[in-house]
Amino acid sequence: MAKVKPSRVLDAIRQIGLCANSKPQAEQALHCAVEHAREMLDCQTIAIILANTETGGSGIKISRGLTNRFLTGYRHKPASGPISSDVWWGKPLLVNQADSDSSEYKAQKLEHDFSSAVTAPIAVDGRLIGYVFCDSDRPGHFDEDDLRLVEILAQLAGWAVEKERLTMLTKALTRTTELGMTLTFDAFYEELEQETAVAKRYNSDLSLMLLRINNFHEWRNTHGPRAAAEFYAEVAELVQQSSRTPEIIGRHEVSDIVVCLSHTGPEGSACLGRRICDEVARHVFKFPEPETTVSIGVTALSKENDTVASMLHAVKAATFQAQRLGKNAVAIL
Repeated sequence: MAKVKPSRVLDAIRQIGLCANSKPQAEQALHCAVEHAREMLDCQTIAIILANTETGGSGIKISRGLTNRFLTGYRHKPASGPISSDVWWGKPLLVNQADSDSSEYKAQKLEHDFSSAVTAPIAVDGRLIGYVFCDSDRPGHFDEDDLRLVEILAQLAGWAVEKERLTMLTKALTRTTELGMTLTFDAFYEELEQETAVAKRYNSDLSLMLLRINNFHEWRNTHGPRAAAEFYAEVAELVQQSSRTPEIIGRHEVSDIVVCLSHTGPEGSACLGRRICDEVARHVFKFPEPETTVSIGVTALSKENDTVASMLHAVKAATFQAQRLGKNAVAIL
């Protein structure tokens, strides 16, 4: 095919890079990559195909030249033929006289028959995550320069996909506390706002529980901050295990655990609170001294208590009341 001017290639790389830098998601950069590639290579089909680590198969992430019907039904596991094994082992491929009866052709073909094709693997830190595939119905349409161009686009695609993965991982890590047993308070507050909005919309029950670990500061001073973090995580795990369904659990201040209980009224939450008190009291912790008990406050969404801020204020007051009852107690407000 006609040679693409170097300035055109550099402009495409610049625009793909700008897309990847401006958005945490990879999709915009991948769309940009396939648009430029299709224009520069004048191909019939172009597709970015990524591996699915959960199923062991692969899926088409972004494409041009494929129908929605084909994309909806596309399910593919890497084949064992020479073409697929080369691609999934990191070898770029150039085919200019395709044999439609060969196993290699059947392994590569997507929706349309083709006479020539280029394929380049997408790799991140030596780990193969997919490949870029371009085809044409004209024999001899692609050359070595086209293959190198597709390899560059595959590298850019890998960079964009990895950036998205790291962004999501970072976000997940910043939403949880040190040992991952609870959400940070900011993340919990965000979840609580969403749950409150849903409960209001559907007029359903929603309760808030605040659990204060009594003598936590004494415990931390005795055993140190690292042991205290493990101790806090152990209590949080007991809270989660005591509930029959997964709850939204967050850290509030140093010694408090706050729990959002959807579809649960105050009495049901108080019943859970008493069960948690019993579980904590009889649990054998790694460091048994000082003795560990909890005080639990409970409040619920109501007409008088209809915002996240008001529920948090009420549940703190309920927790203080539980402490005045002698600790290892539950109070409703």
